[in-house]
Amino acid sequence: MYTDVYTFIGTEGSVDYRISFENNKGGYIDQDKFFYIIEIPKEGTGLTEKGGNGVADFSFLLTGPVSIDSVNKELYDIRYSLSTPSNNEAFNNGSANFDTNNQTYAEFVSASEVGERWKDVRCIKIIATGNIPDGEKCTMTLNNIEWDAKSAKDNQTFEWISYGMQKYVLGDRASEGYTQANSVNFSIHPYEIKKEATLTGVVDGEATIGTETRMQIRIPSYLADKELKLVSVNKDGSFNLVSLDEINKGTQNSSDGTLWGDKNFCLSASLGENRAQDILTNLSSPSLGIIKSNSKKGTLLTVELKCAPELSTVLKVGSVTAVFEAEGDNNEKIRVTTVINIRTVGRSMVAGDITARIKEGKWFEGVTESKPNVAITADSAVSIQFDISSYLKVYYGEPYLSGSFPKDLGIIMVNITNAAVPQYYYYKTSGIESKIMLNCFKSMKDGQTAFEKGFLGIDSNLVFVLDYAETEGTFIGENNFKLVFPQNVAEGQQITEISEEVIWNLSDKRKFQLALENTELEMQSSKQLELKARIESSILTGNDTYHAGDFVTLALMLFDKSGIALNYPSGTVVTYEGVYYAAVENKALIPIADKVDVKKEITAVLSMNNWGLKEGEYQIKAQIYCSPLRGSIAPGNPEAEYLRKLRVIKNSDEDYGLSVSLDSETNSRIVNEGAELHFTLKYTATEESEFSALLYAKKEQKYGDVPINWINLPEFKDNQLSNIQSKSVKITLPTDLPAGTYRILFIMEIEGKKYEVPYNVIVQ
Repeated sequence: MYTDVYTFIGTEGSVDYRISFENNKGGYIDQDKFFYIIEIPKEGTGLTEKGGNGVADFSFLLTGPVSIDSVNKELYDIRYSLSTPSNNEAFNNGSANFDTNNQTYAEFVSASEVGERWKDVRCIKIIATGNIPDGEKCTMTLNNIEWDAKSAKDNQTFEWISYGMQKYVLGDRASEGYTQANSVNFSIHPYEIKKEATLTGVVDGEATIGTETRMQIRIPSYLADKELKLVSVNKDGSFNLVSLDEINKGTQNSSDGTLWGDKNFCLSASLGENRAQDILTNLSSPSLGIIKSNSKKGTLLTVELKCAPELSTVLKVGSVTAVFEAEGDNNEKIRVTTVINIRTVGRSMVAGDITARIKEGKWFEGVTESKPNVAITADSAVSIQFDISSYLKVYYGEPYLSGSFPKDLGIIMVNITNAAVPQYYYYKTSGIESKIMLNCFKSMKDGQTAFEKGFLGIDSNLVFVLDYAETEGTFIGENNFKLVFPQNVAEGQQITEISEEVIWNLSDKRKFQLALENTELEMQSSKQLELKARIESSILTGNDTYHAGDFVTLALMLFDKSGIALNYPSGTVVTYEGVYYAAVENKALIPIADKVDVKKEITAVLSMNNWGLKEGEYQIKAQIYCSPLRGSIAPGNPEAEYLRKLRVIKNSDEDYGLSVSLDSETNSRIVNEGAELHFTLKYTATEESEFSALLYAKKEQKYGDVPINWINLPEFKDNQLSNIQSKSVKITLPTDLPAGTYRILFIMEIEGKKYEVPYNVIVQ
């Protein structure tokens, strides 16, 4: 773990130093204005003002080169200086290069040139070999820096800072300047030390997960040996501090039935290998021994709790503050303050040892606050966190859940006792159940490992997330959920249970009403269809977490008259509130509302302006979906749907069936410049018509607006072999066409109105 505070305890040791930066604002870092400098503290050498401005009386010794973590490692040139200038300012030439300016500034060399002389490195400089782009993340680490503080002055602090120059460029704006970063404050053999801990006494001396009976502190190695004494003892609470001899006597319980061990405790302190001393309120400054000056790792001070074997469960017995002192320099005191909180765990949990918090929704990381009167819809989720204290598995049977659980209820249990490494378990009901053993939950990591009560420590935190989304026969109304710990008792005795219960209410699921105004739909084959509908969701008494954050989407699905899905013709769009939404396959999706609490009248226009449907009967199904993505549909069934028949009739200004086909026996779509192509043009018009063709080139995903001039005009001839109206067309492509895609647009003009059909070719 990296921190900005570091304490020297012993006389020597090692530390890792890490710097990192990220460019995430959209601009770039100019390589000509980027460099970074890390001065290495050496005994008797002062750092520059930017580097911390202190004079070190200890030394840092590198053991190897900087390690770098970046997808753009080649962007960085890292070099090292072995020079020993009289002033550290010589390490900074103010530029993003390693120029010494005729030896005015220190020389920097590569890692290979350092060789085995890592301990002699005085400074590190980093420059960029190119502009640092947006999105760059870089971490540089000095691993295993050795430090030597044998002669360092006691009780001092020292600040170490790395620094550099950068120029940030965003569009036509730029900013540049020095930046100090990664400040670390070193506390060197401090005089003031304080630590607080909770020590737990367990009945019969049981060892269990989560309990500590001793606290340890490392006392620094000072320049000279120091004698450590216990100088004061203060207790807060109605208990006694007694000697270890009294604890070992096994004193009888009090006449009023209370346990002697609940009121009498022994705390002892030991320094290093010295004999432990009892911490008593009536002792006067007993010596614990000598803090050695030559200890590489410091001297260990241990405070330990000893208890009688018979104990009850008491979460907060009280606390003891014990202060230890030694003589420092300049009449100062070395003071070590320890605060010990005492608790005890007996054979049984007591009232308040299990507490619960509840909140609607899915809160796998924990329920931080409990919400009163929780009510959810019957497809939503609820989360319950149980905080369990003073639990000893040896005195309890298998824990279980009690309540009313419908079929297909999914329950995820998360052990968040160690929040950094949560453990997930899962159970799904196979029918209506009222009791679920915790050992029926299986690990979500492997799907096989069953939960065991031994996974619970003395203090544990369990979260249960109940998801009703797939349940059947959900119990509307009040629902209860109880975590139960049955105590182990001798055969024939009545079992007692420790439990905690939460209650919430289930209400009906959200329902959507969809009504189409039109009972029968009719449209011309390549025109427009206006659809009017009313969409409304029900008013709820429970919180709808199932649809939390969902958008409402109206889907218009196209089918033939027998119910087989049909793709919409190319170019079909739906217009709603002035926005066009393109149809994809047999679906046209329209975002209706940004939240599921909706009540509105809508009008949508379905347009098939380019290519229409053939005459005949079809079906349009209107469906309502809720989805976390706007304008999309979620897997599963729609919230509501309506089916309508659609009758398609011929356009009032029909296109006369104009179509074109290439003579496939002699021609191909892939052609050469100057190629001669033969087409057949079919149509049903009987009126006098004029025919022409235009040629367009495709550029940047679209065709140009200006046609290409023909060298040889297209030739149209009546097709005498056909029993329908058709023409044979000869197209000769220009000889100077570059390779690419081209569109030939055939035009039939009747009384000033043009009917067009395209055909695309590729010139190789």
